[in-house]
Order: sequence, then structure tokens, then C-alpha cells
Amino acid sequence: LLNLAGGVPPVIGPMLDILGRGALALGLLSVGAAFRLGALVRPAMGTWAACLVKLGIVPLVTFGLAVWFDVTGPALAVAVLYNACPTSVSSYIMARGLGAHTGLMAEIITIQTLLSFLTLAGWLIVMAG
Repeated sequence: LLNLAGGVPPVIGPMLDILGRGALALGLLSVGAAFRLGALVRPAMGTWAACLVKLGIVPLVTFGLAVWFDVTGPALAVAVLYNACPTSVSSYIMARGLGAHTGLMAEIITIQTLLSFLTLAGWLIVMAG
């Protein structure tokens, strides 16, 4: 409908942009408030499993499938790097809304974000080579 109407109306576009920026900040504050500093010392087993899958297995499978389908160049790099990114802050908000274990979700988001500094650098090296 927006495409047929010629795009987002001039007033609504900036308003949605402002709301979106505020939502990200509130999500980050929520994760920070729920995170326990002790989780960096002794993360739960579920955290390690989530990190292994999201930062290791998913990009590896993406790389394998992309090579199998003959994807090369920037498209291959974008696909792998997109899937190598840590989980989104919005997953914490979704877990809170569904009544799930928000402490574990905050732990997963924080540790994946910290580990992704290494794993994304590794995938960048693989993609450049």
C-alpha cells in the first residue's frame, strides 16, 4: 500500500524513525538491567549452546549452502556475515512478553555480543581470503 501511495507520508516517516530509535535504547537498557555480572564468569550451558549455534554453526551452514549454490563475491560475504551477527536485543523483549527466562536471554545477548568481536573478525578474514 505504501508503494502504491508513493511512500511513507512526510509526517509519519520521521515519527516512526524517532520511535524506532527510542525502542532500541529501551531494549538495550532492559537487557542491561536484567544482566547479572556473574554470568560472565560462569555462563549457563544454554548460553554456550546458543553461542555455538548462532556464532559458529549457523554461519558455517550458510557458507556451505552459499558455496553449494554457487554464490560468490559480495553476496556470499553479506549472507555469511549477516548470519554471523549476535542475536538481537528484540529477542529479550520477546522473551519478556512471552514470560520466558529473561535473565538467560540477557546473558545470551551479552555474551554473544562480546564473543562476536572475535567470531565476526574471523569470518571477515575467511571472506577476504
